[in-house]
Amino acid sequence: MAETGVEKSGNSPNALLSGLNPVQREAVQSCRGPLLILAGAGSGKTRVIVHRIAYMIDAEGIAPASILAVTFTNKAAGEMRERVHRLVGPRAGQIWINTFHSTCSRILRTHISRLGYTDRFVIYDDKDQLSLLKEIFQRLNLSELALKPEVVRAVVNDAKNKGIDDHEFATRAATFQEQKIAEIYRSYQQQLQEYDALDFGDLHLLTVKLFGQFPEVLAEYQQRFQYVLVDEYQDTNEVQYRLLRLLTEPHGNVCVVGDDDQSIYSWRGARLKNILDFEADYAGARVIRLEENYRSTQNILAAANGVISRNRQRKGKDLWTRNQAGELVSVYIADDEYEEARFILDKIREHARDLADYAIFYRTNAQSRILEEALSRQGVPYVIVGGFRFYDRAEIKDLLAYLRVINNPRDSISLLRIINVPTRGVGKKTLEMLKDLAAEKACSLGQAVELWLDEGSGTGKARQALADFVRQIHRWRQLQGQVSVGDLLQEIIAATDYHNWLQRGSNRHLYDSKKENIAELFNSIISWERNEEQPSLAGYLESVALISEVDREVPEQSRVTLMTLHGAKGLEFPVVFMAGMEEGLFPNRKCYNRDAEMEEERRLCYVGMTRAQEKLYMIASRSRQFQGVRNENKPSRFLLDIPRELIDAQASEASGYRPAYRTRKPEQYSSPGREGPAASAPSRRSKSPQPSSTTEFAIGSKVQHPVFGPGVVAAAEGSGKDAKLVIIFRDRGRKKIALQYASLTRG
Repeated sequence: MAETGVEKSGNSPNALLSGLNPVQREAVQSCRGPLLILAGAGSGKTRVIVHRIAYMIDAEGIAPASILAVTFTNKAAGEMRERVHRLVGPRAGQIWINTFHSTCSRILRTHISRLGYTDRFVIYDDKDQLSLLKEIFQRLNLSELALKPEVVRAVVNDAKNKGIDDHEFATRAATFQEQKIAEIYRSYQQQLQEYDALDFGDLHLLTVKLFGQFPEVLAEYQQRFQYVLVDEYQDTNEVQYRLLRLLTEPHGNVCVVGDDDQSIYSWRGARLKNILDFEADYAGARVIRLEENYRSTQNILAAANGVISRNRQRKGKDLWTRNQAGELVSVYIADDEYEEARFILDKIREHARDLADYAIFYRTNAQSRILEEALSRQGVPYVIVGGFRFYDRAEIKDLLAYLRVINNPRDSISLLRIINVPTRGVGKKTLEMLKDLAAEKACSLGQAVELWLDEGSGTGKARQALADFVRQIHRWRQLQGQVSVGDLLQEIIAATDYHNWLQRGSNRHLYDSKKENIAELFNSIISWERNEEQPSLAGYLESVALISEVDREVPEQSRVTLMTLHGAKGLEFPVVFMAGMEEGLFPNRKCYNRDAEMEEERRLCYVGMTRAQEKLYMIASRSRQFQGVRNENKPSRFLLDIPRELIDAQASEASGYRPAYRTRKPEQYSSPGREGPAASAPSRRSKSPQPSSTTEFAIGSKVQHPVFGPGVVAAAEGSGKDAKLVIIFRDRGRKKIALQYASLTRG
């Protein structure tokens, strides 16, 4: 049973339960009270969710309008809406099936005036946030050398994920840096409100604030949504948790679906605690485990279970399948990252399947370069998923900024982007003067421009250019609502001569690419308008703003897919290669001696393994160049967690590793200080540790390196000119160094 199968039509209970396994049927029929559905990878959770919604409506007589279903990506919400519609027909339109962001935006559009905003508020993305923060840095006369706007943005976003507003942040600020960030945070929020703008964190935070300050608004939504269903619950953060608790407090009819073993977004604010503590949070909660997997072979699942079972912070479940046992998991030890890439290419040729069947996962984006070069040299088409997003491209952001300024006169960030795009003679000096005027008058940049023109300030080209620009904006605002969004955009492009401006500033190839992107923007508008009953400029801009960064473009057919392990969640491929399975890289060295972070790394490995349907390759390299230094590596501890009988292990002759692959208990990894695992991997060319030809550097002695700093000798091999030392450096980790050239001194 595949999750992507077409749902059956029909409204009888038997029809809705048809094709489900016994545990899935139990989850579908448990409609009231708190319920946690622990859905293992590939266990058919989406099918369960949509059948449960249909069962509630057709078998239990629950009103569609009383159901709220929330998830994290537009893609997931869209798929859920489509599949529910197939089961219950037009009644699906009464159900709120949205992302968290869309749900909160919808509530705020109706009630945000109570918080001092208008219902025409715009939503700022990460780049808009950064632009506004840089503006505030200038206003507060802060140097970006001492404190970077990117750092402040990360701190502010993290605070909002935890439900901490600017006032609470200020009360908690202890250090000088925290107090300075608190000042910036406060100014940032004030400016957002002045611009009638919200960032993504505000959508959640202000909804919780609205419910807290206006109990009658909360009561309205508590009464409306008698049944709440949450997908990917393991990814919820603190403020989303509070929101759900508020909505479900009176009735407790909350069903959360998730997998604690796939919680991999703590760096984005997700709290594993939410799913682990569900039974403590909701009295009388039931737990149903979906453990039958429909995606992978039994050997892949058993290997993944072997890895994840080492974690302590988990609810516990064991995936199994009726599928065949399948091939063993292939573990390959390459000599270096170049041979790693060659091995992957050889296996792709050997299988001779459709290229779309293959995916290559890696821990960090930097690993993709060698893989890309190898694929390109051999003429193998590939696509990188999670690269530069369509709506982040400069020409797209320019045109959307025009639409945003037309829709919201107070949107200063968008106006700042387009006031001299295309170039119209508004120089830096004029722009700074206008920004100062806006600050002095406590008004938006657009209002400052009009004040400046009304006062007769300025002369020459800049004044005339701005006067013409303002007239254009006013004319386009008059057109808003009279013409389609696409026609309005066409008018903007023609009036500003945008295409010719792009062409003058780009080479032919780049211009052609930008032109294609603009054409695709029109396609997106046409497609959106076609599916909307009452299309409007505000509606289109909101739909674009709410496109989540975790939504993914569908890879083209007949291309190998490359992506990070974080980007792989929710996907599946017949053949998966996991590259870079080495200590220090995966798990990341920063996680050593940090139990919670190490467990998340292990969950990330589990996610990668369970994407594979038929064949899984896991590749480690004996050495890899990282940040300009070639490091000697040992296989990842995650490889050693896999039961030996499930592994087909091989090694290149050059790598020096023995093909025999032995499992090892985690306690055999000792971590000296914070430097990572001690013991070296078995090697055919290594000799027993012995002192070098100069006995002054005995094992355990402290040394000093002119580049790497202080360290401790962990092992020695060879003698004379071939003598090498394995040294664990305090700040640079484990490295193997030729003694002849090391310039070491005793520490």
